[in-house]
Amino acid sequence: MYINSITETEKGWVYVNTSVSQPFSNWLNYMPIILHADDFGITRSATQGILSAWTDEALDRFSIMANGRHLEWGRRILETFERQPQRLAIHLNILEEVPLSDPVECPLLFNESGKFPFSFLTLFRWQKRSPHERQTLSQQVTCEWRQQIIRAKTLFPRIKVWSLDSHQHVHVIPWLWEIVFKLAREFSIMEIRIPQDQLFSHLNIFHPRHWPKPQNFAKVRLINHLIKQNFIHKLYSPIFIGGLYYSGEMHRFPIKALRETLARQAEEIELLFHPGDESPLCNNDQLSFAWFYQHKNRMREMKALLDFVEKPSPHGVASKLV
Repeated sequence: MYINSITETEKGWVYVNTSVSQPFSNWLNYMPIILHADDFGITRSATQGILSAWTDEALDRFSIMANGRHLEWGRRILETFERQPQRLAIHLNILEEVPLSDPVECPLLFNESGKFPFSFLTLFRWQKRSPHERQTLSQQVTCEWRQQIIRAKTLFPRIKVWSLDSHQHVHVIPWLWEIVFKLAREFSIMEIRIPQDQLFSHLNIFHPRHWPKPQNFAKVRLINHLIKQNFIHKLYSPIFIGGLYYSGEMHRFPIKALRETLARQAEEIELLFHPGDESPLCNNDQLSFAWFYQHKNRMREMKALLDFVEKPSPHGVASKLV
């Protein structure tokens, strides 16, 4: 679900006009599905997976991580492709890799290793801090995310930045939502992702092998709670988000149940994938989180994505590049 036409009423509520964009995918014309991937630029393996899926026309959109160390590498490859994105989504990040900000100006964004010191839960706990403490961190996060947006616009000057989302959906935390809303207005960005997995409740899932993992279930429930707390639930959009309950495990997504749901629903559906590639880690990829981006489930998601659009195998142009 996304909001667009971002304005504010006298009471502080957001008023939005929803729009339905047409997906590129035509694997089944009567199914209004958008296939979306996050994390472009974070590591080489994740970026190669997305590039490979893009060249195989298995993706409609993807979000770029502007502080990712492989973003420029991925951009150079993407520029050689005939098929180019028509609009850009920025995957705002405050959890992984190195900040773009100056450590002198934004010291709260750096740990001893020079990387972000946060997790979803630590950011959530900042909601309980004093207004002064939270304001200080809020100013530094605003500076960092502003720089991420500027870098994305600089690296992709010919592609319009259309929407904002965030790594692990941290922007649903109330004090971070205020920052994203402010930056969307500042840069005239039309959409913000509302990561509420409405699709899951419409699926008839009976087999245990299709049930999501408890940790994913708990996190999505927390995200839904924060969305309600953030008054975002008052917004309506024709776009269903699917895949949050299966984050990192979309190969287990109940496709049959989805097909049955689509037979009854007319809304547009966006499915989130995190495809990966079996490329070797580079020297600068030896990071504490790199194993996750080259985890076997990422490769399984890649195969599931290609199977979903009935493509033969993950052998796109990008997968051959090292």
